[in-house]
Amino acid sequence: MTATPQHRSLRTRRLLLRPLTVADAPALFPVFSDPDSMRWFGELHRTQADTEALFHDYTVGPYAAGARQWAILPAAGGAPVGSLSLHRMQQGMCQTGYILVPAARGRGLASEALAAVLTHAFLELGLHRVEAKVDPDNIASLRTVERLGFVREARLRRSFPARDEWRDEVVFGLLAREWLDGAPEVADLIRAAGASP
Repeated sequence: MTATPQHRSLRTRRLLLRPLTVADAPALFPVFSDPDSMRWFGELHRTQADTEALFHDYTVGPYAAGARQWAILPAAGGAPVGSLSLHRMQQGMCQTGYILVPAARGRGLASEALAAVLTHAFLELGLHRVEAKVDPDNIASLRTVERLGFVREARLRRSFPARDEWRDEVVFGLLAREWLDGAPEVADLIRAAGASP
C-alpha cells in the first residue's frame, strides 16, 4: 500500500507512523498472538496468516476504503512496535483502535501516536468525530483516551466478544472542536505530534 495525501506517514518526537502493509505482519504477529495483549483487542491470532489476512482486509481488501491503518515505529528506526487505525469512516465519523507490543507500553507512546492521528483526522481528513470503545478493565487505555480529551458517553453491556466471553465496552467520543480548542495539555500533544491547530 502506498501513502497518499489522504493516508500519509506522520512523525512525532519519538515515533514514525507510516501506512501499515501486509509485510508488517511478521513483526506484529507476536502481539496479535499474545493472549494477554489480545484480551482487550479481539480474536487471538493462531498463525501469522491470520495477521496477514487482517492487515490485507484493512489496507487493500474489503475494508480499506473506510480505514486508515498505521504501523507505529521508533523514530530512530527499527521494527514496528504497534499499530493504530481509524476505521468505519463514514459521514465525517470513525472509530479508532491501537495496540502496542508489551515492551513499548507504559511510556506514553500510545498517547503520542494517537495525538498525531487525531490531529491528522481533524485537520487533514476533515472528520467531525472520532470514537473509541474501551474495555472497562483496560485501565491503561481508559487513561489514554481520557488524557486526550475523549468524553465518556455510554457503557455497552456484553457487546464485544473476546476470549470466549462477552465483554462490556465503554464508548468515548471526541469532537473536532474539542480537540482543536482543547486544554493546554492537549495543545502540547498537538505540538508534539508536529502540527498546529
